[in-house]
Amino acid sequence: MRRFILIVVLLCSSVGFLHAEYLDSDSIDHTARYDSLAPLHGNWFQQLMQTNFHINDPRINYPRFPRFCLNVYNWGDKTFNSYDPEYVRATGKNWKFLVKCEAWNQSFHYVFDLFNRDNVEIRSKANVDLGITLQFMAVGLTYTRAMDKSIYGHKNKRNTFEFSFTCSRFSLEALSRKTSGGAYIDRFGTYEDGRWIHMPFEGLETSTLSLTGFYFFNHKRYSQSAAYAYSKYQLRSAGSWLGGLQWAHRRVIMDFSDLPDAMKESNPEFPLINTFDYHEYALIGGYAYNWVINKHFLFNITAMPCVGYRKSELHSEHRQRRELVSANLLGRTSLTYNNGMLFVGIIAKFNGGFILNSHYSLFNSTQTGNAIIGIRF
Repeated sequence: MRRFILIVVLLCSSVGFLHAEYLDSDSIDHTARYDSLAPLHGNWFQQLMQTNFHINDPRINYPRFPRFCLNVYNWGDKTFNSYDPEYVRATGKNWKFLVKCEAWNQSFHYVFDLFNRDNVEIRSKANVDLGITLQFMAVGLTYTRAMDKSIYGHKNKRNTFEFSFTCSRFSLEALSRKTSGGAYIDRFGTYEDGRWIHMPFEGLETSTLSLTGFYFFNHKRYSQSAAYAYSKYQLRSAGSWLGGLQWAHRRVIMDFSDLPDAMKESNPEFPLINTFDYHEYALIGGYAYNWVINKHFLFNITAMPCVGYRKSELHSEHRQRRELVSANLLGRTSLTYNNGMLFVGIIAKFNGGFILNSHYSLFNSTQTGNAIIGIRF
């Protein structure tokens, strides 16, 4: 059994200018600070190392192709990551080391018969991960350990990958997550007269694959990176309307075959195996606001309702398939503390979606909390 998960993220430096983590630290407008320094020696890469990888140091003698890549980087820096300097400022650091503790869980409310009390409430255990990250410009190394065994005595089965990509104008986020078992049934139809039962349940399997992109209309004054990537400083409070697109494929399996006979007999019409399989294509609209409490503290709140098209299919004893309008809500909030090279962050996220037709309804949500501490250097 593996006890650790090692994720190595290598991003291509030719597109690294698009990620807020690496932009503006070597702005082409700040070369004057090198004028009084001693000449560099060796080839261009050795010269780059001597400057601690300050790529726009004019003393570096780049060959033709590396110079071309640098020009592309600087063009992207100016085009995609420019801000109003009275509102947003870069940190000026290339390196970052952080420790992250993440807790998240999922909840489901499934109503099989809208006219009766045939409903089930299921939630997963709180999954807890601890990770450390070392980043330099376009290269990052993350080491993550699942802490379930320390908390529950055994590990829940899951596989999670997240990627975020943010510049001043827009942000892209990708999520892939699979889970199995590690859940509780809180209510099961008319069993125990519909009271809360909190029964361990291993028949839940979920998988999610999603891609979300949104544009910041007030991108000159509002910085998403200041609140969630720690690569910018928000100097004055500002907000921005958001607009974007989301695609997602979700699959949820609820297998009640192994439940005690008393539970199954209390709801004889309830399907024992239920598989939800649906695709979503949604438009996103919302608003985000950065409140600069003082020079050290930044508070962010972001709300993004989603409305779109969903192709839904339920596999059970009564197979149903339907295309309908989807309704979701994406929300997040953060509190960031900055003090020189030190930063501390607390982040909470919510992602909820609702399916409803003439026979059944399903509301599922994922709640995530992060505590982060790190340094820039």
